[in-house]
Amino acid sequence: MIEADDQDNLAVSLLHRDGSLEAIPLSAVCRLGRRMQVILRPPASAVLVKQHRVPAASRRELDNILRHELSRITPFTAEALFWRWDVATPSDARAGSAITLTMVPRSVCATALAKLEQLGIIADYVDARAAGKRYLLPADRGIGHRGGVRLFRGLAWACLGLSIVALLLPLVRQAVALRHTESEIAALQPELRQVQALRRIMTARQAERDILRQETVRVGDVLEILATLTRALPDDSFLTNLVLQHRRLTLSGQADSAAHLITTLSANPAIHDPSFAAPVMHSEKVAADIFLIRATYGP
Repeated sequence: MIEADDQDNLAVSLLHRDGSLEAIPLSAVCRLGRRMQVILRPPASAVLVKQHRVPAASRRELDNILRHELSRITPFTAEALFWRWDVATPSDARAGSAITLTMVPRSVCATALAKLEQLGIIADYVDARAAGKRYLLPADRGIGHRGGVRLFRGLAWACLGLSIVALLLPLVRQAVALRHTESEIAALQPELRQVQALRRIMTARQAERDILRQETVRVGDVLEILATLTRALPDDSFLTNLVLQHRRLTLSGQADSAAHLITTLSANPAIHDPSFAAPVMHSEKVAADIFLIRATYGP
């Protein structure tokens, strides 16, 4: 047990099972604190007791209710106190339960706790005495400090153990992994050969597509040219023959008025220098002009 006075001086005693106290130096707590409970006793003037009535509820519900009620019925929040509650009278469905709250502000013990923490000592309980009774207030209520330290230490030991295992077994693991990798590589050889063959075929087809694209750029896209002529020629005309050679067009066909075709084709930005390659002849049999036009196709 560690007792702190109003000047934050610490007096250390070892509490035996028979209730007797034995004074020991603070350094001894550093050794004993790891396997024994550490209890901090604040000055008696720091202990606060309050009677409060709450609705009838289970113990877990009462704990949550009081945790939120503390900031309303006291000047402190639950996180700013070491506290506990005890039922003063049995709960009644209508009247609720009379609760005795025992509290110690954390600020009162802050200096003493800081001194202990510098020595690696963490208090488990705060010993509060009021009205001739002794109450042990959980020191980790609301903050879980000691539980966090224990968890951290446990994780540290686990990491150390895993590190030792990793250092002792690297050669075996590498041999097993190497053997497994070699067997997988051997099993994948047929599929690898198939992939390489498909890659060669795809490369050859890509070369063919590149050649076709180059030729299309050089001589022109036939489908694009047909679409352009279809949009450019009026509805009363049609082609009987189309020759494309190095973007040079030779158009032959019939139209109601062939004279207007040159103007119509010249208005299209993709068709350049349209002109008649032969005299226009009028056919009485089909009642239309027969024409032969040459032009250049390009951007």
